[in-house]
Amino acid sequence: MFTTQFLLTSLIVVLIPGTGVVFTVSMALAHGRSASFFAAVGCTLGIVPHLLATVLGLVVKAFQINILNPKLTIYFLDFLPQFVALVGRAIVLAAIARLERRAHGDDFRCVRRVRMAGA
Repeated sequence: MFTTQFLLTSLIVVLIPGTGVVFTVSMALAHGRSASFFAAVGCTLGIVPHLLATVLGLVVKAFQINILNPKLTIYFLDFLPQFVALVGRAIVLAAIARLERRAHGDDFRCVRRVRMAGA
């Protein structure tokens, strides 16, 4: 799973002190232990946006992979419904219809009124 190149690069990155370490150590030397603690907390909080961006990027990528997966679409829309009881199908269809009405909002109601009045 992990290649030698990845492990070697990770080791080098971990062993070389970054700006956060330099800042934390300099705060400890200049102002004491409590200043060093708050500097470390601040540097750690600075990592959070990068971490979230990475995690959310993976979530979005995973979502796109699954939403565009034709096998899942076929399974959930064609194969699985034949094994769901009729009552279950009615509930699912009602939920889908409700979601469509919410998604289309007034446009959906306008189309329905036009159809009822004109056709």
